[in-house]
Amino acid sequence: MRTLRSWAPFVLSGLAWSLAGCARIDRIEECRALSRLVNPVLQSIDAERARAPETALTYRSISMQYQALAGRVARVKSDTRRLAEATAEYEKLLREAATTARLFADALDAKDEVRLSAARTAATRAVKRETPLITRIEGVCHGK
Repeated sequence: MRTLRSWAPFVLSGLAWSLAGCARIDRIEECRALSRLVNPVLQSIDAERARAPETALTYRSISMQYQALAGRVARVKSDTRRLAEATAEYEKLLREAATTARLFADALDAKDEVRLSAARTAATRAVKRETPLITRIEGVCHGK
């Protein structure tokens, strides 16, 4: 009996480390799943924009892709609060990007330079918000 008591703290400590390791593995899996969901769509959008950079049709397609991706990101569930919060914020940013792309397409159709300029400004603001958000997501994923 005495031997069991003296080992109990080590067993419990090992269990705690094991559970912490499992939580980290779960977080890594959640991050990988998010990456597998997002990256192919963003690569597709980049390729489409490279093929036809300034057409309304291209930006309508991009808008639909962003909107669909936002819907899929919204369904991603995370047990990690920080990752869940960052993912929700990223979903919001994707919806804004969809709206901006649609506004850009409408401005291209109308040949309206003022609306084009406003859409470009909105896109620039979104890109500036995206960089720190992605850095935050990567930090959560890498345990920082």
